[in-house]
Amino acid sequence: MKVFLEIKNPDNRGSSRYFTISENPLDQKYISITTKVIRSSFKKTLMKLKKGGKVKFFGPIGTFLLNERRNKEKVFLAGGIGITPFHSTIKYFYEKKKHPKITLLASFSEKNSFVFMDELLEIAKKDPGIIVVYKIGRIDKKFILDNVLSLNNKEFYVVGPAKMVEDIFKVLKSMSVPDKNIFKEDFTGY
Repeated sequence: MKVFLEIKNPDNRGSSRYFTISENPLDQKYISITTKVIRSSFKKTLMKLKKGGKVKFFGPIGTFLLNERRNKEKVFLAGGIGITPFHSTIKYFYEKKKHPKITLLASFSEKNSFVFMDELLEIAKKDPGIIVVYKIGRIDKKFILDNVLSLNNKEFYVVGPAKMVEDIFKVLKSMSVPDKNIFKEDFTGY
């Protein structure tokens, strides 16, 4: 979704940003986004918003969609804040109770950057069809092979910084994962 804020001194990227909804889409009470706090005028204004504060938004938009009708196992590969769509998707499937096996492999540059870890590990503890693995450092071929038993007949979803997404795409291709089973989205601006 695209969020617009009234900013007195917008930076060179303007007064709007794209965000991923990070909570269960079945929750109709509110819309939640998750962002890495950086020192842009937009983020400073966003962080100063009080409960009930007004924002304009447009969406949801984008092409990164999960096909629920295809009952293939899902492997989610997240880099940093790229975990947000997987957080909402895992919560959604967990609440539905019926879903294909899901494996989340999440990587961060440092431990204090881990997002949603306690909550997702708790869900994984309660649901044997959901596996959650966090790590410091990059997702590579070894990490994938250590945590995904077979690459056959699985869908791979990759979200994170552009370079990480491209690198993982190349790794998956080198492991003979067909293009039709790889879905990716770059998160820019982080």
